[in-house]
Amino acid sequence: MSLNWNEANGAAVTSEVTHMKLKNGNTQFRIVSGVLARMDYWVHNQEGKPRPFECLRFDRKTEKFISGAVDPVSEFGLKEKDPENPGKMRPLRCKRAYKCMVINRETGKLEAMDLKKSIFDGILSTMKELEVSDPTSIDFVVTRTGDKWHEVKYTINAIATMKLKDSPEVAKLHESDKEIMENMKSLDELFPRMDPEAMRTEIAAWLSSSGAAEKDSPKDNQAAQEAISELDG
Repeated sequence: MSLNWNEANGAAVTSEVTHMKLKNGNTQFRIVSGVLARMDYWVHNQEGKPRPFECLRFDRKTEKFISGAVDPVSEFGLKEKDPENPGKMRPLRCKRAYKCMVINRETGKLEAMDLKKSIFDGILSTMKELEVSDPTSIDFVVTRTGDKWHEVKYTINAIATMKLKDSPEVAKLHESDKEIMENMKSLDELFPRMDPEAMRTEIAAWLSSSGAAEKDSPKDNQAAQEAISELDG
């Protein structure tokens, strides 16, 4: 179940969805859905390639972890480096992986946006500044800077967004958006929760694979590292 924007606290499943890829500079987009609240574990295979698996202990509606709920990833006893204790390991932790659907003005298509904390907070802050209660009523502008994955930063450009707020051109775009949104599915349909047993099978297969069948480009690998780094912060 997706959340309304005023409900979400803000604390990769294979699908038909195209994920929005942001380039350096400004990108204009329109939010056309609520918020899908989820947490993902990033599991590395034998070649060190990461893949997200949803934390099934995390309730999408309440944004809370359910004590005693099934958690297939944790059953594998996976570890990660402990940033607070150099040289030591800790149990693998899940990271926020909130999403929403947007219309990317650069492509003119319906795409999924990963709501990194900086973007999520920026949207809410800009809504407050502009006294907007419904984010789907305006277009936003996000600015990306940095080249290497650990340098990349995202900010919502409040000034550019403000200039678009009452733009006649944007009003025309919103009218034509109706056709794009006509057959849009719900977030839960687009990003279904995997059955625990099916997830166990997927995780086991991923852990034992070398990723040789995967033809990931260096840009794809950087995007994954960036996602792992930025979804939390």
